[in-house]
Amino acid sequence: MHSFQSAINTLARWLRALSPTCRDASRMQSEALDRPLSTPQRMGLRIHLFLCRWCRRYGSQLRFLRQAALKSPQPSPDPDAKDLLSSAARERMQRLLRAERD
Repeated sequence: MHSFQSAINTLARWLRALSPTCRDASRMQSEALDRPLSTPQRMGLRIHLFLCRWCRRYGSQLRFLRQAALKSPQPSPDPDAKDLLSSAARERMQRLLRAERD
């Protein structure tokens, strides 16, 4: 029984060594939504997700937010969008930006 536990511990250490950090795993999950990952990245991410429930949850939330954003209606381009601010509001904003810059 001791040798079995030792083998399990060795396997766990080996998997952790191949696994990216949580920070890298979250970045890779985000990148995977936009482009295919390389084979080593994909395998490392799978190992990490197998071991880390928090990153699995983060991935689920990320996929949910992406789907919600894709389903939400997009605003139609408004050719008169420049006229949404009054000239007084535009001038106030310009004054404040100049004051911050100076």
